[in-house]
Amino acid sequence: MPVSGKDDGRIHVCVRIRDVPSYASLPPQLPAEGGITTPRMKRTAASASTPTHQAQQAEATSICVSTLDNVVVMHDPRTLHDASSIAKDASSLIQSLKAREDGSNVAIESMHTSRYQNHTQSSATAQGVSAGGNGASYFECDECIVSMDPGNSRLMPIVRDSDFLQPPAYGKQEDVYQGTAAQAVEASLEGINSCVFAYGQTGSGKTYTLFGDTNCLTRDPGVVLRSIDDLFRRLEARKAEADSEGEARQIEYKYDVKLSFFEIYQSDVTCLLSKRGPLKVTVSDGPPVIIDLDVRSVSSYAQAVSFIEVGLRRRQTGETGMNAKSSRSHAIVQITLRQYRTNKRTKETVEFSSVINMVDLAGSERQRTAKTEGKSRKEGIEINLRE
Repeated sequence: MPVSGKDDGRIHVCVRIRDVPSYASLPPQLPAEGGITTPRMKRTAASASTPTHQAQQAEATSICVSTLDNVVVMHDPRTLHDASSIAKDASSLIQSLKAREDGSNVAIESMHTSRYQNHTQSSATAQGVSAGGNGASYFECDECIVSMDPGNSRLMPIVRDSDFLQPPAYGKQEDVYQGTAAQAVEASLEGINSCVFAYGQTGSGKTYTLFGDTNCLTRDPGVVLRSIDDLFRRLEARKAEADSEGEARQIEYKYDVKLSFFEIYQSDVTCLLSKRGPLKVTVSDGPPVIIDLDVRSVSSYAQAVSFIEVGLRRRQTGETGMNAKSSRSHAIVQITLRQYRTNKRTKETVEFSSVINMVDLAGSERQRTAKTEGKSRKEGIEINLRE
């Protein structure tokens, strides 16, 4: 009696904030025609001591984001060094969070309607709101994880100017996993399908979050490998429990895990395990089916790591002005789980199946910021159109 995977409709949003580059780590710049700076041009010694350069340095080292609890505050860059404006930003946020704790229905509304300079009304969305004018924008998510250097997190505006607000604790890869895909793994055991995806501009750390250090995946594994490791641990625990109770309950438990890894590059689907592509995609009444996609059976975490290493080496990457090794394709790791419970007396078998899709979206980018040309520019257009 097969029981196919279902979708319970829940959406869980986790925002990860990583370090912004300090001025010292930015490429040297030299004003070009019209006063526009270009990262690839060398900065002269004379320009380093000018007031303009000093102002650029202060601006480059400014951090315009703050977090508190599960709310991200985007401050107006024009008010970053205005203590009274930052204090108003912090006060509005704290009052809203306090009202939420008290169970007040105006908690979220107060974040939506706070106005500082021009008091103009703005529209609210499920993800966030813009305060308009010179005010801040607030984005409430299910979980906010800050992976910034402690020195930088202390420079968050509402922390920098506060005597009692402390910088958030450093968010590790395990924290990201527990705040996101751990729920997908738990749901898969109950036959529920899930999709975990990383979205953000190029260079923001999506691939690192999902896969870890691609030069050594096991050094500090990302969400994908932690999910696979956790899944096998849970499955083995279920099997051990079933085996220990098997004689009394007359139940035999087995499971099967399969893995596929493919990319979507400029509308073409390529299998990253076999390098076959472009592959044909068919759509009927059920989910899309990719013809000739390699699906590998995996029996251990180590075996899954080896397959993913192969796939990552074959993925399309390219250099942009924002990232030396930017992912130019959407990469999808698909984990299919089937569990079988067989009654030894009646020989009846109940099968649970579920799928976890883990998607590393290609980095969204602005052409002017990413400094892309030729092929990379075309890739960027394709990426942005499809997101």
